[in-house]
Amino acid sequence: MAKLKMFQGNNPGGNIPNQQGYRNVATGVLNNLAAFRNASTTDRSELLKQYATPAHKIFQQTRSPIQDVEISKNNCKISIYNDERKKPAVNFGKHKMVLPEMQTGDPPLDSNYLAPYVQAIVALYGATGGGTPAQVTAACEFLFGIMLLTRCR
Repeated sequence: MAKLKMFQGNNPGGNIPNQQGYRNVATGVLNNLAAFRNASTTDRSELLKQYATPAHKIFQQTRSPIQDVEISKNNCKISIYNDERKKPAVNFGKHKMVLPEMQTGDPPLDSNYLAPYVQAIVALYGATGGGTPAQVTAACEFLFGIMLLTRCR
């Protein structure tokens, strides 16, 4: 479901999130928000690569064939959509939820794809051992819900 991913050791096969790479991108975007907003859609991919630093590569998944490829200005455009605030006089909530595209033959939707991210959070913020499988599953479900609901507009 994630459009762009970063892997530890730049190894997509390991499917382990790159903690420092994600942190670098987040702080880079926040520290340079005006420049990031004003950049062209292709230049934003280059800015993301700069924020990540050369040691941490950003990948996108292609469909035909399905593979993780490093982003560049030649294969990745980054669009920005501003979140809309609720108008003060409106008392009826209107929300948009982003759901994954499902195609014939895809496995059923399962939130456990978030397990490596939960384990990365646990590694960054404590709870040695990474939690029990039930705790990881519960955390995945919680994160999945947060991802859906915080995309509300």
